[in-house]
Amino acid sequence: MKTKTIALSLGLAVVAGGMAYTISQAQAYGNEDRHQNMVQVLSEKLGKSEAEVEDAFSGIREEHREEAKLGFEGRLDEAVSNGEITEDQKRLILEKKEQMRAEFTAMGEQKEAHRAEFEQWAEENGIDMNLFMGFGQGKRDGGGNGMGMRRGR
Repeated sequence: MKTKTIALSLGLAVVAGGMAYTISQAQAYGNEDRHQNMVQVLSEKLGKSEAEVEDAFSGIREEHREEAKLGFEGRLDEAVSNGEITEDQKRLILEKKEQMRAEFTAMGEQKEAHRAEFEQWAEENGIDMNLFMGFGQGKRDGGGNGMGMRRGR
């Protein structure tokens, strides 16, 4: 019974991790302009090319992913050592996690393709993307608050 509970808990952790990844991708997707602006500012302030700054960001992201992966695998190793799950269950969890990561990556690529298609459509039709993207995402008050809640009002 304890093994099933631990396996279920670890399975839920994998799903929660996948959801967190999806949320972070959605946030990154929505903050692409802000990220690009930050890259430009850092490039100017540090006297480095934008490609060098972007490479640094990519390196940091990869380091964080590797640390998280090692931590997760370490927790699974500990669960195997403690007899909470079997080596086979550990393998199944790792396989499922990799499958989910691949699916989330594909979803992100698909969203990016949709975004590019949408941007092309807007450009072809003379439509300003900031107007089309909806209220709450524009920068009407300079704070990125669009028509939503405005500071000090």
